[in-house]
Amino acid sequence: DLYLVPMSSAVWSTPPELMLAFPATSLLRFFHNHGFLGMHTQHPWWTVDGGARTYVDKLTAGWRDRIKLNCPVTAVTRTARGVSLTTPEGVQEFDQVILACHADQSLRLLTDPTSEETRLLREFRYQANVATVHTDARVMPQRRLAWSSWNYEINEGISTATHYWMNSLQGVS
Repeated sequence: DLYLVPMSSAVWSTPPELMLAFPATSLLRFFHNHGFLGMHTQHPWWTVDGGARTYVDKLTAGWRDRIKLNCPVTAVTRTARGVSLTTPEGVQEFDQVILACHADQSLRLLTDPTSEETRLLREFRYQANVATVHTDARVMPQRRLAWSSWNYEINEGISTATHYWMNSLQGVS
């Protein structure tokens, strides 16, 4: 109640009361892999010099001229030759498509989802999360030595709160 539930609630953006239904093996494996189970097992937080934009630019350098921005896909349809995408510009054919969006969005885009796709994609649940960016040290643990990248606050009778210490996570001032 004082560590596993609030910390896993923060990691998966899930209300604390729902975390007890989460598969324990998956949770503990994740905590072990991320160094969350010991006092001195935390891994250093690494960031990319120049931010995520630098690796996106490097990965897309060979085909950047074919990236379409501000051209939303409204339908994904299987065809005899592959997949067609419907956009405001018309219909385009592709060999394969990767849907890099939420499950409910993927299901809405598919014009002919299989029963298995429907079954799996319907299972995902989402909730609104509020993030407040601030510089108020009063919400951090009283002891400076206890400050970590992810800090959670437990209030009696009120929901928990997670404080991401961005100075530590991303080196911001």
